[in-house]
Amino acid sequence: MRIPVGEIEWYVERAGKCWEYGDGPVLVLLHGFTGAGVNWRPFVNVWGEEYRLLLVDIIGHGQSDAPGDPTRYALPYAIADLIGILDHLKIEWCYVLGY
Repeated sequence: MRIPVGEIEWYVERAGKCWEYGDGPVLVLLHGFTGAGVNWRPFVNVWGEEYRLLLVDIIGHGQSDAPGDPTRYALPYAIADLIGILDHLKIEWCYVLGY
């Protein structure tokens, strides 16, 4: 799904069996540079048994928008955008895995 945050849209995929019954903590998966959320798919079957997984395409990667302004990629924007994604999905807290 594409989630609008500010002036860009992020691509986020829900994965794992826990979404089906609405239980389990949320685990946000952030890929490395030149990657995409799909890089986490080999782990979905195992981790998805206990967690509601969010596979996020960071801006400029995968199916998320790639703004032309290089300052838009700064860490304060990324943090604010991730909070915006969680707010959009009505997620109050989560675990985060990535680098």
